Amino acid sequence: MGIKGLFSFLKRWEQPVDIKETIKNKSVGLDIFWFIHRSKGDLKSFQMFITVFLQYATTVHAVFDGRETTPERREELEERRDKRSRTLALMEEIMEIPIMD
Repeated sequence: MGIKGLFSFLKRWEQPVDIKETIKNKSVGLDIFWFIHRSKGDLKSFQMFITVFLQYATTVHAVFDGRETTPERREELEERRDKRSRTLALMEEIMEIPIMD
């Protein structure tokens, strides 16, 4: 969710740093969902992003933001997946219909 405009506000104080030196022998916390989003779900990209933290930080605390999925929410998500699958199947059928002049 975040805070709208936070990064633009902080931009004026931004300073480039060497991440290895900055986290060396320190305890760090990582927002895992940010790294998943940044890697677009690609495991190799995800590993590349977090490797430097695992190598240089003394301790890495992985933070998973969000609530536990309730059975009701799981059911709702399953219904959405089913509806999406049916819609995609219908679209594929439509695409296969020959175009008539």
